Amino acid sequence: MPPIPWTQLSYVAGGLFGLLGVASLLLSVVDKAKKVFGRRPPLEAEFASRQDLKDQDQLLKNEMRRLSTKLEQQLGDAEVSHSRSIGALHEKINKVAEDTAYLRGIISLNR
Repeated sequence: MPPIPWTQLSYVAGGLFGLLGVASLLLSVVDKAKKVFGRRPPLEAEFASRQDLKDQDQLLKNEMRRLSTKLEQQLGDAEVSHSRSIGALHEKINKVAEDTAYLRGIISLNR
């Protein structure tokens, strides 16, 4: 078996790595060129028109008004429910107070 000339082998390996580096660089340049010079849609297609924005704004305002009305209605309903509950509670308290006064009267008469 003949001896391996390490110097020549290192030259060949270095050349292969060099070719690999050049190919990688070339592919990178082609990719960047495609990004720079590739087709792009017109600028108007990328952004919404003013009319679209106005329509969106109007829809959002309508939705906010609807939600505000619904919230006010729910708050009104909650206030009515709260006042009814408080009224019922006061009626029960008054009834207990009357019953307690009646029982105190009976107890004081029996003494």
